[in-house]
Amino acid sequence: FETLLKTIKEDLSWSQSAMFVARATVCGGPPYEPVRRAQWNVTLRNALVYPGPDTDSLGAEWRYDGCHFSSSGLLQKADMWVDSLQTYILND
Repeated sequence: FETLLKTIKEDLSWSQSAMFVARATVCGGPPYEPVRRAQWNVTLRNALVYPGPDTDSLGAEWRYDGCHFSSSGLLQKADMWVDSLQTYILND
């Protein structure tokens, strides 16, 4: 992620753009805490990188195969993204 962020920020047209990182690790099992921590920590270490939604909070009822979101799950995830972006916009 750090390499990706550096590459994006080196392009002056993106240098002041906000980025959002979701916590998303569920795929056929429980949330994977080491990756969840890394996803969260990247938002703490980098300016203009903010937390996106925690899609791991959407359980099996929102996933058609234990991993990928169903149509209703995608709508829930979209609502979570709207909430994350509104929080950023309202606090900026």
